[in-house]
Amino acid sequence: MKFKTHELIARMNEILSGKEKEFYTDDKSIPPVFIAGAPRSGTTLLYQILVSAFDIGYIDNISAKFWEAPVFGLVLSNEIFPFGERVLTDYRSEYGFTKEPTGPHEFGYFWKRWFKYSNTHELDEDKLNQIDSDKLTKVIYSMNSVLNKPVAFKNAVAVSLQIKYLAETFPEAVILSIERNPLYNAQSILEARIKSGNPEEWFSAKPKEYETLKSKSIYEQVVGQVYYCNERISETKTVILHSENPQRLVEIKYEELCENPDKVVDLIAEKLSEIGVKRKNTQFKKFNSTNNIRLKKEVFEKLEIEYNKYY
Repeated sequence: MKFKTHELIARMNEILSGKEKEFYTDDKSIPPVFIAGAPRSGTTLLYQILVSAFDIGYIDNISAKFWEAPVFGLVLSNEIFPFGERVLTDYRSEYGFTKEPTGPHEFGYFWKRWFKYSNTHELDEDKLNQIDSDKLTKVIYSMNSVLNKPVAFKNAVAVSLQIKYLAETFPEAVILSIERNPLYNAQSILEARIKSGNPEEWFSAKPKEYETLKSKSIYEQVVGQVYYCNERISETKTVILHSENPQRLVEIKYEELCENPDKVVDLIAEKLSEIGVKRKNTQFKKFNSTNNIRLKKEVFEKLEIEYNKYY
């Protein structure tokens, strides 16, 4: 009989979840960092660069196994590979997934505990009001406290579509917002759907407009998905810029991140230094952008037609 690894890990989480509460804290002096962007907009690359450039905590492929006991997970991972000494060697990813043990992870199981999705991944006001925000903040701040450094989070479904809620719940959090040319962003999502073997199947984040988009052509679906995800993030950016703490927002373009990553790191460093985050002595080479026509001509032309309806 095949060993049921996942069942054992799930059981381990159940046992540890009750124990780690002893290590929770009310200290909110170290804020978290959230990365927001549409699916396939460069959020994973930004995450990888962020954790290589700064002495910052994050969810890696080790700590991600502890979705119900994240404090234990981060402490264990830090003991094996100290966060302050890490520089990633592999900047590749497969639709948000990385292979290195220290590669960043989206922590999907953790976020599902707090955000009860239904037909879409965007929670309405009623569901947001049902979240135990006090407990969520205690857990997140405790993760920061045990490492004595901010922990960065990225999840195209949970973080990006709930970024307004997170920005309000964590008023001192640094928000890194990344945006990509929408046409090529949509093309990348369509590529992912084609590669899956079933282009008709939805890929990643479902904004509230999903219920309307799902009856449209696949070309309008991917363009609309990018449009509405970016719209949610844009609405949040407006709120932050008119708040008492507008400086916590860093706006990033995917194209510039690829062309001149060190310049983007300099921009982020200005914000992170204000919350005590040290920069590592890391330099980056230019990354290859995939902002070029990668689909068959007739397919790309159909995508352009839908793009011109939205933009």
